[in-house]
Amino acid sequence: MADTMSIETLIARFGLPAIFVGAAIEGETVVATGGLIAHRGLLPVAGVIAAAAAGSFLADQGFFWLGRCARQSRIVARIRRQSAYARALRLIERYPTAFIFAFRFLWGLRTVSPVAIGTSQIDWRRFAILNAVAALVWSSAVTAVGYALAG
Repeated sequence: MADTMSIETLIARFGLPAIFVGAAIEGETVVATGGLIAHRGLLPVAGVIAAAAAGSFLADQGFFWLGRCARQSRIVARIRRQSAYARALRLIERYPTAFIFAFRFLWGLRTVSPVAIGTSQIDWRRFAILNAVAALVWSSAVTAVGYALAG
């Protein structure tokens, strides 16, 4: 039987690269755990925030470009059939800037949203700028929560 490692063990072992990958894949759990580990002095808080922001930003950019360039693919077609996709599109149409800034904070919309934005008429530069700012705010907030809960 293979040994399983907890998120905390993976972060303690691999450091900021684990935060980067974890923010792209898992999200809040990894980043909050990074904040907890930073509270213990094992990682720099600024490093956790930067690694989390970069991982989140790049993952969302990738999903955006998947929606933009592979609209007819099976993967995007499967995402488009989800009810969350339709909900994301409605929100994009009504509140494009606010939605781009906030989707990573909305339960159930985290993964489908950048794909939906990619299939919309939103300019890629606008998305990239808002995505970068939102990733930094998100990573700061989630790291702070983990840091505060450790105390």
